Amino acid sequence: MSTVDPDYEKESKEMEYRKVIVNIPKPLLDTFDLVCQLKFYTRKEGVKQAMREFIQTEMGEEWTSPIMQEYEKKTVSAAFESMAIGMARAVQNPEVQKAQQLEQK
Repeated sequence: MSTVDPDYEKESKEMEYRKVIVNIPKPLLDTFDLVCQLKFYTRKEGVKQAMREFIQTEMGEEWTSPIMQEYEKKTVSAAFESMAIGMARAVQNPEVQKAQQLEQK
């Protein structure tokens, strides 16, 4: 099981994090770690997923906090900006220009 979260560096730049320290009974943690391993989750991702599912269960599937709405808005905006930059670069690519000319014929 990998203990490196590939999105950690990206997430850490975009979002403020808080450390939480809790005492968990060993059998519960051992079982949780086993499930994480079987699902190829890091412990950190497993805890975050458990929190998401708890919120969804308690608040309803359609509920999104104002904090998450703002985060999602920023994420979508950044994705569209990246896509636009990529499209602008592609249009300037000589190979793409040749393909467009062939397509127009």
